[in-house]
Amino acid sequence: MMSTIAKDPVDEFLRAYPWVVPLLVVGWGCLVMQLVARLSGWSRLAEQYRATQPFQGEKWRFQSINMRYLSHYNGCVTFGADLQGLYVAVLFFFRVGHPPLLIPWGELEIQPKDRWMMSGYELRFLRVPGVTMWVRRNLGEKILRAAQERDSGVRVAPQIG
Repeated sequence: MMSTIAKDPVDEFLRAYPWVVPLLVVGWGCLVMQLVARLSGWSRLAEQYRATQPFQGEKWRFQSINMRYLSHYNGCVTFGADLQGLYVAVLFFFRVGHPPLLIPWGELEIQPKDRWMMSGYELRFLRVPGVTMWVRRNLGEKILRAAQERDSGVRVAPQIG
């Protein structure tokens, strides 16, 4: 007597449509990036400060930031400075829900603020009061120098405590 092995319908489907798995992975990634943009506050910043032109100024690549609800962007952020303001963008792979930003210098407040035993600066935005970015000290000092060189009118708040 011969026994027959039942065919797995999922295996059969994936053999017939091999493009489904990559499509699901990309779709899931896009969904996650949209959610992160909403939770972190990036989408709120983009409503007010979306960059509309390619950025031509000085850039500092592969930087890290912390935003609300424990959102961490580790090594995937580019900052830049020009006469108009502070440019902030994530790497191309993470752009879904994260358009590049250009924050006018007059809309930016910088405050020294230590976190988790690390020195850094908190960036605040005039038109989006509930959203902040925390950057490490060396990047914060570059941003401050760039603002001072451009006589930008950026506000520097005193360190608390």
